[in-house]
Amino acid sequence: MKIQKIVIDDFLTVEHIGGATKSNPVTAVIKDIELVEAKAMPFTSDKDRYQLILELDDEEVKWFANKTSLKALRSGFGTNAVDDWINKEIQLWSVEENVQGKPKQVIYADIA
Repeated sequence: MKIQKIVIDDFLTVEHIGGATKSNPVTAVIKDIELVEAKAMPFTSDKDRYQLILELDDEEVKWFANKTSLKALRSGFGTNAVDDWINKEIQLWSVEENVQGKPKQVIYADIA
């Protein structure tokens, strides 16, 4: 019998990366990048945003990367075409930060 994971949703969460830290990150592969219109996002936004499709532990997850992570990836992979980012490895980790007055785990990325 094949064992299947129960998937609640397909967005990257802190649980996907476990206790990864900047000094001990996890590796993911960028499988695709899509520009999602603000009105089609699963949260309220007034701007279109890039959604990265990542392969992490044989599972594909979606991630709306924050500006800090996008700047790091752009610096490492170049700014000409996001297609150049496909199949590149990245490092992921989380940090507890104060977000809107509440502690929250925030996921960051950089080139591998």
